[in-house]
Amino acid sequence: MRRRDLPLAPEWSTTIAFQLVDPSGNRYRAYSLWLTQDLFGDWVLLRAFGRIGKAPRVQGHTFPSRSDAEALAHRLIRRRLLHGYRVTASH
Repeated sequence: MRRRDLPLAPEWSTTIAFQLVDPSGNRYRAYSLWLTQDLFGDWVLLRAFGRIGKAPRVQGHTFPSRSDAEALAHRLIRRRLLHGYRVTASH
């Protein structure tokens, strides 16, 4: 998929989930992002990823502002869409 053919990312505020299912390549992947605020007022972007049906790997990134966290989230969303993932849920 070329970058100009990339579908627009859906509107989301706190959670977005993706899946990639490609039986011919034996690829069954899940990817999720959560944006939340911690007890100290910092913004945390959590991402979970891995094979569908297995325990996911989880990583967290802390930011001083929501806009900084959203900037990384938009880059990650774009990367997932470029690699063929499909959005399965967004809130």
